[in-house]
Amino acid sequence: MKLNSQPVPLIKIDEGTRARQQYSRKDNGTSGTTIDELIHSIKSHGLINAICLADKSKISDKEWLAKEETDPDKPYLLLAGGRRFHAYIKGKLDYHIDSRIYDRMLTPEELKMIELEENLQRLGLTYPEEARLKKEIHDLQQRIHGKAVRGSKQGHSVQDTADMLEEDRATVVKDINIAKAMERMPQLATAKSRAEAEKMLRRLKQDYDTENHATRIQKTRTSTPLDEQRKALYDSFVVMDFFEGIKKVPDKSISIVEIDPPYAIKLQEEKRAHKTTMLDYNEIDSRDYIDFMQRTFEECYRVMKEHSWMIVWFGPDPWFSLMLGTLREAGFEVRGLPGIWSKGRGQTQQPALYLANTYEMFFYARKGKPGIRKQGRNNVFDFPPLPGTAKIHPTERPVELIEEILHTFSDPGGRLLVPFLGSGNSLLAASNVGMQAFGYELSQAYKDRFVVRVNEAQPGAYYSYGRKEKES
Repeated sequence: MKLNSQPVPLIKIDEGTRARQQYSRKDNGTSGTTIDELIHSIKSHGLINAICLADKSKISDKEWLAKEETDPDKPYLLLAGGRRFHAYIKGKLDYHIDSRIYDRMLTPEELKMIELEENLQRLGLTYPEEARLKKEIHDLQQRIHGKAVRGSKQGHSVQDTADMLEEDRATVVKDINIAKAMERMPQLATAKSRAEAEKMLRRLKQDYDTENHATRIQKTRTSTPLDEQRKALYDSFVVMDFFEGIKKVPDKSISIVEIDPPYAIKLQEEKRAHKTTMLDYNEIDSRDYIDFMQRTFEECYRVMKEHSWMIVWFGPDPWFSLMLGTLREAGFEVRGLPGIWSKGRGQTQQPALYLANTYEMFFYARKGKPGIRKQGRNNVFDFPPLPGTAKIHPTERPVELIEEILHTFSDPGGRLLVPFLGSGNSLLAASNVGMQAFGYELSQAYKDRFVVRVNEAQPGAYYSYGRKEKES
């Protein structure tokens, strides 16, 4: 197809509604230049690539033009080069802009194809944008030429799309499938790369299977003592915002509270570096964190018995002093010497600057004057962390660790509140030591994983990793 090249007055060019609305993507970490940078480049080096236009008189479908809300007083429709066009207008670079104009009749599908191919070639695309564009190109080619039929040379295939884009077929298939999945699972749009999107998609499919399995489990109606115990555990995991659920809890009804809140330390970024998927993890903005924790402590104080303990996990950097002060403001007595979970092994993102961290901290705060049950016990709790393959939550702690903490601070038969359940392991630990427990979690996916774990556990040594299971 021949393109006529000529300068065209800016005021005669119609963007239409098809043109991109966002022309700089540096704010999302991609490599696209800003309009101001492009203006500087054009002033320094001139316009290297002309924009691409369609003569409206040579667009076959006039009704389509009307639907696109094009300006009838502007004879040319912009197909490719929106950023260059906007740079000329914003920078007042010239009255005209070098343009290539298609010299034959074009269908709406051909116009869309030109726009998509132009967008795919530009710098600064995120991976989800790239995948969506490839799917759009493939779908549009199949609308134009029909779907390929096995054994026939007619129609358009994935291989044809791959040849057009000069990529291997396997890559194009992956990208199209991920783009299709994004329509049902918008979480995939946060992926930074194809590999991360594939990992997230596998996890989402696992969650879907787990959800179906958990639903079947909870619909099963049997009445053995073991089944009743499992049902009580399912019911104790409440999918609800803590601040809503706690409104229904009576004053002074809780024996012990264990809080494992979000840490407000950009945990998503840290776990991403370790290739851990955190699709359902809810972080708190650091600017809101102390207010969030203050509300949490005040509600817990209200429902706790007159003489009771609260265990609070936290990120010591930067929250040690602030958390300590907030606990005291809420009415708790607490020392600046926390309990320590010693993991035996650790990790660091910057080994040249920081030692590998092998522990986590918790404050043990008291309302009134409760006593420690295991008097004389030291403040270090030695338990290995869970292997990644055993986790159903990114910050999951061993059941045995929680059991030991409960044994240390509370009597059997007490009632445990867990404001932020996560994996639900605190409910399992309470069951193991003969306590009642309940708590809240925003994510249904975590409850589904919890239900499956409970159902698959062996009786007699429930839900325990790192130690040999007892005989039933």
